[in-house]
Formats: sequence, C-alpha cells, structure tokens
Amino acid sequence: MTGLKQFVRNSYLFNQLSGEVSYHFSPLYKKRPLVIYQMGKVGSESVEHSLASYQLGCPIYRAHALRKEHLQRGLQAAHLTPREYFKRSRHGFRGQLLARQLARDLHKGGWRVVTMVRDPVAQNISAFFQVIDMLIPDLAVRLSRGTLTNEELMPVFLKNYPPDGVYIRWFDLEMKPSFDIDVFATPFPVAKGFEIYHEPHVDLLLLRLEDLDRCAAAAFAEFLGIDDFRITKKNDAKNKDYNDLYTRFRNEAVFPRSYVDGVYGSKYAQHFYTTAELAGFRSRLKVSD
Repeated sequence: MTGLKQFVRNSYLFNQLSGEVSYHFSPLYKKRPLVIYQMGKVGSESVEHSLASYQLGCPIYRAHALRKEHLQRGLQAAHLTPREYFKRSRHGFRGQLLARQLARDLHKGGWRVVTMVRDPVAQNISAFFQVIDMLIPDLAVRLSRGTLTNEELMPVFLKNYPPDGVYIRWFDLEMKPSFDIDVFATPFPVAKGFEIYHEPHVDLLLLRLEDLDRCAAAAFAEFLGIDDFRITKKNDAKNKDYNDLYTRFRNEAVFPRSYVDGVYGSKYAQHFYTTAELAGFRSRLKVSD
C-alpha cells in the first residue's frame, strides 16, 4: 500500500488528471480561497504553514505564477519539462487551477491575497540555490569534492538572475495582470512594514519579509482578524544540503557593481525600501568595480 501511495503522489499523469477532477469538486471551485501569491524564496511556505494552524474557514492555496506564459518562460529558462517541474514542485498545478478560477470568478469579488517582498539581491541568491542542481548538473559530485568556487558560480548566477530579471518585474508580470492591482501606484508605508490594498474584487496584504517578526501579528489581525498570529519558519536554507556553499557565496562572493546598482536602482527596490535600507543591503555585499 505504501508503494501505491508513493506512486500516486509522484505520478505526473495521475496528478494532472486528478487536478482536473478536483477543480470541479474541491473547495477551490466552491469557495474563494485565501491565496498566497508571490515570488519564490520570500517566505511563502512559512506563511502557508503558519496560516494552516488557524481555523480560517476557507482553503489556502500557494502559487508563484498564475500567468501561463510566465510559467512557460520559467520552465524554458530552467530547461525543465512540465513533468520534471512536477517532480520538484506542485506549484504548477496550483497555478493552473487558480488561474482558471480567476478567469471565471474574479469579477464576483471576495478574493483575499497575501504577498511579500524581500531584499532583491538576497532573494535572487536564495532562488539561485533553490534550483542550483538544475543549473549545475554535476552539483552533487562537486559538493562532495568541495571543488565549486564562488568564481565559478558567479557567471551562472548573473546569467540566470540578471538585474532586470523576472523577480524584479514580478509585480508587473504577475500581480497586475492577474488581479489588476498596481502596488506601485501609491507609496509603500515603510515604517508600518505592510500595506492592505482594497479593490472591488480583491483585498491584498503586502508585507516585507524583513519586517515579518515585528509586524506579522498586526498585519494578519487587521487583514484576517487573527489574534496573536505567529510565523513558523519552513524551507530554510540552513536545512539544505547546499547550506555551506550558499553561506560562502552569500558572504564572500564578489558582485559586479553594475549588477548591484541595477538591482537596487530598480523600481521594485526603490519602491519598497528606503535609501538607508538599500545602503544597508549593499554593505553586506562584496562589490567590484
């Protein structure tokens, strides 16, 4: 029985079929979900896990991409087939179901969405290491031999996470076309650490990851009426096989100044962080001219 359960869980075709069936019979079809919709490596799994412990009376769904063209570009960039992507993540299925639900029901209103932002260089580094085994096929061997250097990793990082990459433009590529919310239209309240955007069809809670410990309780109390909300951290790089390599790259790698200037000069960085905060992020990096 254990073997059968494992097969069912890992079968791409079975899950594709069951996803179609569940769309019509699951709570997603019958009731508006609470959607955790944001870029990868910004704490979405921790928020989902934490919210699941509260009796919210609605399903919770987490997705990084709802736009089909965006997901396809991501698969192509990572040289993944849909089947291979499924082996690593169920986000593709969640995104397909949510996108279909949005197309049918967004105009009816009642949607609630949670999203977060993070220091974009730190996020890019974290995202890079999340998929590093796809970008460096012999990673396991190189890790066991200890032969991977920061100098070798940097060109791979810069190629896949450029200053004008997908993460930097995620709100324009994903959030705006999916929910018709332009988070850049009004200033972000940096001192508060979060903002709630009210639109006729959707309410959006946006938080900064750096402020989560100090403002999560207030944010989720205001947004969902949860008393004493607490975050339980999940999917931490400290628990990954590549933790030592990740730590060494984050602390010792030398980044081109053009890259750092491009990322921290972006609309995304300038909107959500103050000049002093961006300077603080820069100070943690080693930068070359």
